[in-house]
Amino acid sequence: MNSNKTGAMLCGGRFRISSALEGEPPQLFVDDVPIVNSTSLKILGCIITPSLSWTLQMNRVSSSVHRVLHALRHNRHALPHALRQWLVTALVFPYLDYAAPLILDLDALNSAKLHRLLNSAVRFVFGNIPYNAHVTPYQLALGWLSSRRWCEYIAILLALKIISTWEPRGLAGLFTVRERRPDEIVTRSRAVRLVVSSTNTATLRKGFVASISWLINSLPFIEDPRCPPPPALLKAQLHNHLYLLDVQDWRRRCEVEGLTHEPRCLSGRLPPRSSHGR
Repeated sequence: MNSNKTGAMLCGGRFRISSALEGEPPQLFVDDVPIVNSTSLKILGCIITPSLSWTLQMNRVSSSVHRVLHALRHNRHALPHALRQWLVTALVFPYLDYAAPLILDLDALNSAKLHRLLNSAVRFVFGNIPYNAHVTPYQLALGWLSSRRWCEYIAILLALKIISTWEPRGLAGLFTVRERRPDEIVTRSRAVRLVVSSTNTATLRKGFVASISWLINSLPFIEDPRCPPPPALLKAQLHNHLYLLDVQDWRRRCEVEGLTHEPRCLSGRLPPRSSHGR
């Protein structure tokens, strides 16, 4: 361990930290070298704070995405639509993808920030979306998932790989698979499910294991999380399932708010109203 590059930080809710400590956190030493207590730490490109709010991480992602889009806009008029979409996928999405499984529990403020970043990317691809228009139908026309469901997509793929390969064991051991007895199996109910343990804190309830276990249990095409479909088929099925959920959310919002489901310029590019997700 390099003590010069090591920092210490106590994570948890303010109440639990204040009740466990009296005053400042204790001083830690490595090889008789004091370790500085930090208010934030950068680990493998992720900025961790004591409250796990991800605000600093989202600020960093936002700056990176806007920097890329700003550079691309100088030549946007010379780029065809398909190339603009490819450039966003290649240069912007990696910033949105990185650490996606960790940010499933974003608060409302950071969720909105992530949503606006995706909207900015969609506006760059189309280039002519009115400033007061809803961006969601344009995002769906590109075949892209919403920011929240894209994070779920990446996290589910990662979790199924961990569960099916049992690697790394430290993470795999956090998931509990329960096989139902024959007398417990009812119509359209799977025999194998992940156990979602009850938690006594919001942090654990919104954590990776609890959130992903619930999401995997809700997937209709996963019979046993230990034996998922082949990777290519799994990605296609999962993307289609989450995409149709986004389409249904947009339809529902249009009905409630009286919005136009499909702008005239997107005629025929959105799934028909008669289609339904599984």
